[in-house]
Amino acid sequence: MIISLMAMLGYLGAGSRDYAKAPVVPYRRSFWEFQAILTGRALVVDAQRRRNPVRGPMLLVFPPGDRHGWSGHPGERCEVAVFHYDQAPEPLASLVTTGGYRQTRLGRGEAGWLRRRMIELNEQRRQPNAMMALEVDRHLLDLTLLILREWEGARAPARGPVDRVEEMVTWWSNHLHEGADVERLADQFAISPPHLRRIFHDRLGKSPRRVLEDIRMQRAVALLNEGDEKLETVARACGYGSAPAFSRAYKHYFGRSPRSRAG
Repeated sequence: MIISLMAMLGYLGAGSRDYAKAPVVPYRRSFWEFQAILTGRALVVDAQRRRNPVRGPMLLVFPPGDRHGWSGHPGERCEVAVFHYDQAPEPLASLVTTGGYRQTRLGRGEAGWLRRRMIELNEQRRQPNAMMALEVDRHLLDLTLLILREWEGARAPARGPVDRVEEMVTWWSNHLHEGADVERLADQFAISPPHLRRIFHDRLGKSPRRVLEDIRMQRAVALLNEGDEKLETVARACGYGSAPAFSRAYKHYFGRSPRSRAG
């Protein structure tokens, strides 16, 4: 069977959420909604106002027309990644439409993979090209396979395996505030810098420095979306030595200053 999608990505968003302070009232979506709780906890609120707990890292999918919202635990934030698509491939469409929303626990490294995909899709939406439609379809298929592996015995997508590169990216994410750079990563995993560059290009199609930049900018967007962090604090959390250095890197990456638009 040949799958032909050309799906439309109607919305994508990511960052830190305080659903206890700013809950999402249940309403019907017109698109398929894939929402990942990457870290922390949240509550899915269904049409009957029942509150179902979700602990990250977890990926959920809701069919069009499903009426749901989000709430949270007082004093707790969660990190999310949200994707709205106009369609879903079989057999996911039949499975979710007949059985309600589904969820699957994300494995080690897959939360980081979703963060990177969010950044990549955001970049492509700002500068669309002939590959954009294929990238959107590929991401939808990857999300579908993540959900179906639990319900249909499918394997995880090839783009998000648990391997040594994923361990490195996770370690980097956890040590940004220490200023961990490429050289320190190589030392931590006892790998020479040339070999490190080679396996990152083979696995992710990017240099280690570009991956580090992606991780830093994703963390920066999440912190800036909280709205109450000083630039100096955000700079340190993302591994930059000063607010001016962070601002220059942010503007080079996004084409705008950190305070012009967060996220």
